[in-house]
Amino acid sequence: MPKFRIEFLESTALPPIYVEMESLETAKAEAKRAAKEAMLDGIVGGSDPTFWMTKIYMTRPAIW
Repeated sequence: MPKFRIEFLESTALPPIYVEMESLETAKAEAKRAAKEAMLDGIVGGSDPTFWMTKIYMTRPAIW
């Protein structure tokens, strides 16, 4: 199973997370879920998440 690193730039709410997902599409869905949670926490904390960015890196392909 591929391993992905998801980074939340401009957000101090979450450190990078490392997940093993079956595909890039499932990793994207997880990144969206986690980013939405961080944005809501940021808004409640008084931050403006307008320019926050999430990046997804494949750290280990499935064939390794």
